[in-house]
Amino acid sequence: MAHGIFLAVVTCCVLPGAQTIPEPDSVDLILQPALAEVGLFYGGVDLAISAEVEASLEIAVMVTGPTTELHFGKKEKRWGVLWAPGGDVTFENIPCLYQLRTTAELDQLAPESELAELGLGYETLRDDLADESEGNLFADLIRLKESEGVFSYAAQGVEIEGDQVAGQQRISVTLHFPANAPATLYSVQLFGFRDGQLAARGQGNFELRQATLIHFLSSLAQEHGSLYGFLAVVAAVGAGLLVGLMFGSDKKAH
Repeated sequence: MAHGIFLAVVTCCVLPGAQTIPEPDSVDLILQPALAEVGLFYGGVDLAISAEVEASLEIAVMVTGPTTELHFGKKEKRWGVLWAPGGDVTFENIPCLYQLRTTAELDQLAPESELAELGLGYETLRDDLADESEGNLFADLIRLKESEGVFSYAAQGVEIEGDQVAGQQRISVTLHFPANAPATLYSVQLFGFRDGQLAARGQGNFELRQATLIHFLSSLAQEHGSLYGFLAVVAAVGAGLLVGLMFGSDKKAH
């Protein structure tokens, strides 16, 4: 009995002083468009992201695609003079697209551990690398992806629209999806930070979908390569015959 009373007293003393981390507020994202089709003349698309957030928050908006493994050839210096192949380095869980915009530098938003947990920043994409040369390869990977237009990061890349209303403000971000971005489902996330803590969060999806004809041709090429090649030859021959008939009839008319 005395033991039970002791536990009750301890519980009453401890619980009032315990600090709990509140759940982040939910933010609704508006995506325009939410779906885009990749057709024959597709040259990329701009995705506009907007939301109403608390005015005092620092904001990060991140768009990522499905992950994959990437293999890079590693080079080593031999005899202190020549560079020679030194095997492959595999980078795991690299997204096919990674675009990040923030209202401030990353280290001003939250501690490094919080950024790593949320996947904010290029450094969160790298595994523990064994040596300096592999670290250099990761930097080369980032530069390659940036040159392809599928990776990008910009601090102060979130636009504030209009004046504050009742402590709320409207933010917007426009991101470009280049023509080489794969047709797939992309995750769109917004994070709001207050004093280094995650205070608000929003999530949505943006889909790049292959048009019906493009999807059919792509599936045919991947699953029935021989048939696709045969049809391609037939189409090329047919186009040549059609052009010959057209120009041949013009010459006869003259």
